[in-house]
Amino acid sequence: MKGKKGDDEMRYPVWWFGGLIGVIIMFLVFAGLLLLISRLVFWGTWRAHRRPSWSYRDESLEILRTRYARGEITKEQYLEMKKTLEER
Repeated sequence: MKGKKGDDEMRYPVWWFGGLIGVIIMFLVFAGLLLLISRLVFWGTWRAHRRPSWSYRDESLEILRTRYARGEITKEQYLEMKKTLEER
């Protein structure tokens, strides 16, 4: 037996709202899966291009270059210190 006309009209907005929430949830799940898959696939290549957060050798050479550029040390001192640092 059919219900009253008012019952059908009252249920329609509820179903539409529930459908909208369902679409939003599915979109978020799909976006999350894409993010997870891309992170897993490209994790190795992303890490390979990342510079380490610290490096004694690189920092030392940079300081040495800066001191030479400022004129604090001579070319001979620069080359000798650079050779010493590169041997490590």
